[in-house]
Amino acid sequence: MINIKEKLNNMYNWTKAKIKTILITLGIIGVAMAAGTQIIPKHPVHQVIDWQKPTTIEGWAEDVKKESLHFKHDYQLDEMEISHSDKIPRVQENLDKFTACPECIKWGLSEQIKEEFPKKSDLRKAVDEEFESQLAYYKWK
Repeated sequence: MINIKEKLNNMYNWTKAKIKTILITLGIIGVAMAAGTQIIPKHPVHQVIDWQKPTTIEGWAEDVKKESLHFKHDYQLDEMEISHSDKIPRVQENLDKFTACPECIKWGLSEQIKEEFPKKSDLRKAVDEEFESQLAYYKWK
């Protein structure tokens, strides 16, 4: 049988080991950040889903379950409808800007980050990557 003193000692040692692990991890992150290493990507990769509007009641029921909307309360769905109805025009406007004049957007991006890239080829590549990332984001939204 393990007595209370031994249990407390085991808990103390376990806690001490966990704290040591956390401190080492934070130290590594701090060193990486100080060195300028990017730990987390700037922008998440957004996957554009080609959604087809259901045409049957069964199709709608399946779509509702797929989006987990059947777990929401009515007031939550009402709040989502209000929130989304306000966001849709803004997102569509931003997407229209990207599709109507991509060179205008790329010029604006290059003006924002041109000092970070002394080589024009590096700047062009970074601008193209950022443009594609933002375009994918607006398509995803």
